[in-house]
Amino acid sequence: MSISTILKEMRSIDVRSTEKEFMDAPDFKGADLTESFRFIKITNMLGGGRLAVINCIGKALQDTPAQRDISVLDIGCGIGDMGAAIISWGDRHGRNISYTGLEKSGYILDEARKQNKNNNLRFVSGDLFANDLPEADLVIISMVLHHLDEADVICAIKNLAAKARIALIISELERSVPPYLICRLLSIAMKNSSAIHDALLSVRKGFTASEMSNLIARAGHRGIVRRGLGWRILAVVPTACI
Repeated sequence: MSISTILKEMRSIDVRSTEKEFMDAPDFKGADLTESFRFIKITNMLGGGRLAVINCIGKALQDTPAQRDISVLDIGCGIGDMGAAIISWGDRHGRNISYTGLEKSGYILDEARKQNKNNNLRFVSGDLFANDLPEADLVIISMVLHHLDEADVICAIKNLAAKARIALIISELERSVPPYLICRLLSIAMKNSSAIHDALLSVRKGFTASEMSNLIARAGHRGIVRRGLGWRILAVVPTACI
């Protein structure tokens, strides 16, 4: 990609992109998809994505008795790397957590099951817009909403909040220049052109804190929204009295 193209994208970052990622295609799989999720796993680990979500879990559960069993439903779980981190956090804090990762793609589900052998991790097929989604104490949606247009983001928040007994937790990329430049640097080590394209586009499809607050309000809820570690937009949306 030329310098002029990079500068053009940086100048346009104030407006959320509506371009589709390669990952959004139903037939996107194989090495391309594996490389994309490898990059997501690295950025979650190094960029603080896992820690950001776990901190939100801690806040959501701060008034919940430690002896209460907690169920977690992770929407669009990818290869499930967040699940093991959540279970580990629960073990360290004396909480019994059961984790279910939900994915639409059978190929991704197979990869998640291959890479995760923990008995407390379960992976199921499903669609985030389905009425028959299982309920859980905490519903997490991390790095998924930026794939959707505004109307679908609002519908997703409504549907997922209805399935959360305690809270809905949202983690997304902040749409700003610093994370775009960091993704650009990290992409140097990537060989797959589609994975590079999606990594950079995902930042341009991200959100600002005010945009996320507005979307949650339009979905009929109030959430605690903040900017977090690793240029994340984080939201805890309480859904019930405990």
